[in-house]
Amino acid sequence: MKIDWDLLKIIINQEKIDFRELVEKSKKSRVSVYHSLKELERLSFIRREGNFIILQKNPLTAAAAILIIENFPLEYLKSRGIDMLVYLLKERTVNEISRGLNISFSSTYHNLRELSPLVAKKNKKYRINEKNKNLLEFLTLLKKQIEIQTKYVIVWSEGSEKLIKAPMDEKLPGASTAFSCFSQFGVKYIPLYNYYYLPKSDLTLEEIFVHSLLCAEDKHMLAISVIFYLKNRDVMDINKIRSESRRLNVQDIWLDVQNYLEGAEVKRSDLFLPENEFTEKSRMYGAYCLPKYPKETWLEVLDEIAQRIKKETTIYLIGGGALILDGIKGTTKDIDLVLDSKEDFDLVKNVLESIGFKGVGDVSQGYKQLQASTIMDRGNSPRIDLFTKKVCGIFLSDEMKKRSIAYKEIGNLKIMRVSAADILLFKALSSREGDIVDCERILSKKKVDWDVVLKEYIDQEKLSDAFLGFVFLDNIEILESRLGAIPIRKKILNICLERAILDMVEKPRTVSEIKKFVDFPEYGIRNALNRLVKQNRIIKRMDEKPIRFLKK
Repeated sequence: MKIDWDLLKIIINQEKIDFRELVEKSKKSRVSVYHSLKELERLSFIRREGNFIILQKNPLTAAAAILIIENFPLEYLKSRGIDMLVYLLKERTVNEISRGLNISFSSTYHNLRELSPLVAKKNKKYRINEKNKNLLEFLTLLKKQIEIQTKYVIVWSEGSEKLIKAPMDEKLPGASTAFSCFSQFGVKYIPLYNYYYLPKSDLTLEEIFVHSLLCAEDKHMLAISVIFYLKNRDVMDINKIRSESRRLNVQDIWLDVQNYLEGAEVKRSDLFLPENEFTEKSRMYGAYCLPKYPKETWLEVLDEIAQRIKKETTIYLIGGGALILDGIKGTTKDIDLVLDSKEDFDLVKNVLESIGFKGVGDVSQGYKQLQASTIMDRGNSPRIDLFTKKVCGIFLSDEMKKRSIAYKEIGNLKIMRVSAADILLFKALSSREGDIVDCERILSKKKVDWDVVLKEYIDQEKLSDAFLGFVFLDNIEILESRLGAIPIRKKILNICLERAILDMVEKPRTVSEIKKFVDFPEYGIRNALNRLVKQNRIIKRMDEKPIRFLKK
């Protein structure tokens, strides 16, 4: 795309000008002016009437005029520069820019350096600096105009994969996705465009939902996406949503959706309807958020339990209830209670049943992964998740108990609040909706002792049957992308790398063979191998060429 700003300046100033006069004023050849005018006309800056060139009165030309009046350095908006700036209306990595604009990495870095006064970098992603409001307005309008002129809009692409927005009367040989599929899954919605994923394949609900996040162009469309999620979340896998949203670079929007549903602060408030408007819209579709309860409501439930407990019993609050007591959040949809023995569990469960609570059989995937001993509900109270010693594969350890803070004793019931650091660990190993939001809240309001978190995690690995590091690392990296550096990330990364290598060297493997399966730089793999050899966990077969490594 090429905008001849010299010509556009003259036309904006004159509003109507003869072709010959324009050639004279621009001091350019007739052929050059002719071709430049064709592009300006295509983008709706001008229209032609005989020999006259007339300025189009529209928001795009108004935005261009503002840039000219304010003496914006227009050299940034020529040829490749403007293509990249339009592309950077969304956050992009260098890899995405290179693929999306079909340019080399060296050209990508070169252009980014040239555009550095206009571009902000955060967590290895680039985007137009939001301080340049007039530039943002111009580029946004320009992008829309380009889309109008283009039959199909490629919303996202990677390799052979494409997500395409097409006119309603156009059918493509791909799989319908995003808003085009919503009516099939309980959300009757007629989009203005058809949305396709190419190449054609059977898409999961999670993929359809994430595609809709990517295609949503305003807060009303995003509201429909959120409603689709609410209607179908019980059969969706949060981990799949997380993975797909990261792959398509809409992870921040997905996290904001969770924050929005939790009543927490969102980063992109411009993308979300006010709460009352969303509530009204969601009710029209029969989609409801789980009710949230303040401190007073669920403490009444604990009082009811305490009145019926016949022997001394200690319960540990580990979820939203504990965070409310710690001043980190205001409401919760459930109470997570950990009991120290099967006997105490049976006692509390029987009491809950006696006051009207019943076991919940059909729960979402995220709740299943919690490994709750039982989940109980009575309709007008917070849901209660009961655990015996273990949550998400993590044990309520003796050290956790020591760090817990006594909240209250009511009769025979002693209520302990697990520390914020330990709740962070529990939630960072969970896949429930809202748990990553709670992690953000904890880190935003509390100074967490990361040494305690890391030591407890390492101790837990010794107790657990399953390796928990990859889930932990995934959540730590998400939090780091949102909040800044997490001091234990590198150590967790090394733990995960070592585990991946140990799994690989059940059979003798060379460094090259390991690298094929472990997505990590070779120097990091070699360092990890050396550590494992020193720890006497693997053998380095020096007598073989090439050298191979084998687990002891």
